[in-house]
Amino acid sequence: MIKPILLLITFSVTIAWAGQEVGKGGDAVRCNEGLYALDYMVFASEDKTAPAAVTSYEQSLFRIRKNLANKLPELLPSFDEYTASIFNNDTTKKYLWEQTPYALVSVDDQDLPVTVKIPESCRVNHKIALVQAVIRQNPSFSGTDHIIFKYMQDVVSEMNSKNPLQLSFLLVHEWLWSHSDNVDRNRRINWLLHSPRLDQLDREDLLKELNALGFNPTTMPIVVDPKGSGTYRNLQEALLNYQGGQTLLLKEGTYNTGGVAILQPVTLVGDGDPAKIIIQGAGQNPALQIESEGVTIRNMTLKRPTVDSSNSLKQAIITIRAHGALIENCIFSEENRRPMISAMVRMEGNSSATFRKNQFIAFADIYIAALFDDSSITLTENTMTQGRLFWNSSHSSTLSKVENNVFGEKFGCWIDQPGPDEVSGKILLSGNTYKNTQCKGD
Repeated sequence: MIKPILLLITFSVTIAWAGQEVGKGGDAVRCNEGLYALDYMVFASEDKTAPAAVTSYEQSLFRIRKNLANKLPELLPSFDEYTASIFNNDTTKKYLWEQTPYALVSVDDQDLPVTVKIPESCRVNHKIALVQAVIRQNPSFSGTDHIIFKYMQDVVSEMNSKNPLQLSFLLVHEWLWSHSDNVDRNRRINWLLHSPRLDQLDREDLLKELNALGFNPTTMPIVVDPKGSGTYRNLQEALLNYQGGQTLLLKEGTYNTGGVAILQPVTLVGDGDPAKIIIQGAGQNPALQIESEGVTIRNMTLKRPTVDSSNSLKQAIITIRAHGALIENCIFSEENRRPMISAMVRMEGNSSATFRKNQFIAFADIYIAALFDDSSITLTENTMTQGRLFWNSSHSSTLSKVENNVFGEKFGCWIDQPGPDEVSGKILLSGNTYKNTQCKGD
């Protein structure tokens, strides 16, 4: 039985071909008794409780998943996505696993910042026999959109057949790098996840232990996925249960909201192609109604089908009734093809918002925004091919700004202000690019 002493370990030897540091990947130690995960070796001392016994790595991962589902649901979508792709070679998925030849790296104790007592049975000529069983290559290194895991098939097969617990340690180690870039923290979390204590701790105590390690899962994004791989399937449920402090991460799919209201500060971010992440209103309801300050919307499509001509200016794609909203890198799609007065954005009450780097796609002469009450808007670096600029009924003393946007050939620069005595809201135009009619004063 191998019983190494508990010590902090960080290697600094570099393998040039991998561009990674030894001791920070999924490393194993070759001993006479077999292969052991380095994370296990570092913490498996006599005064430590042995990890939970399992008969397969799948059983170990299932046990961890069950605890995450009950105690740390914030981590569950990430864990499920990763474990569903273990040893995957399907290029349509985020994680790819590629076999690579066996490699053995000899490491001297003096190469470590802190000496680690590794048994002689795990040494070759008095040097630690370290195997880089799995090496994670992020997109910045691999040059692809995938996270690629180079792995040694012989090592993985041996662990799987002779000591599957060690394989579980290796696999969980690689998953943890998606959430933490500190090797010592990851090893400690890995040990905790494999220990019987994980079954005994409740959510509050588990969070305390993780927070003490500098890891706070409650700041992890909450995943919303209509296909069912997230914490929630629909946006309404996610917003209803939202406790604050976390980003809502929307996976690709269509979210039929029927005018869901955002009542507290939150950030909504699309995870993927914005054209495939669609929040859609229906009937006279907008896609979103922003009723709170501190709301940010990024990287998705907001759309609405055809509008009812009887009340078209009130049927915007998005309605804003609060200060400080930021909408950027989104696509606004208006499918109305009938010639009627309509708007993509409706600003009401004492509200303000910034729209940056969005695409406004219209099929008729509709307004980008309709301003009412004491509202103001900033449009910067957006594009719009067709339509009008503003219906401005605002009395706000705050200057609305239209700067550095690109307006296409079918865009007409109408800024309609019904009755000069009724309107005091002013608009500053500067630095915009026009392919047809230029706005006066720009």
